[in-house]
Amino acid sequence: MHCQAVGDGRTVLKYLAPYIYRVALSNRRLVRMQDGTVTFRYKPRNKPWKTMTLDALAFIPRFLQHVLPKGFQKVRAFGFLHPRAR
Repeated sequence: MHCQAVGDGRTVLKYLAPYIYRVALSNRRLVRMQDGTVTFRYKPRNKPWKTMTLDALAFIPRFLQHVLPKGFQKVRAFGFLHPRAR
């Protein structure tokens, strides 16, 4: 595996931060699902929102890239880590 430094880490943090608490694709971004196609909204970096329509069989692998593997857990804020407990 090839690894290399990426600046001071801010770029990586900016990339990974949306995945910590949120899901990759919320229900409100799904525009339409019919006739074996899925239409959803997405936002390219520094550009306005756009829509994309994909065949369902092409959409599923793209979506599953963002599902956590077995044994991994999303960040949870509860107990002494909850913001109100600080």
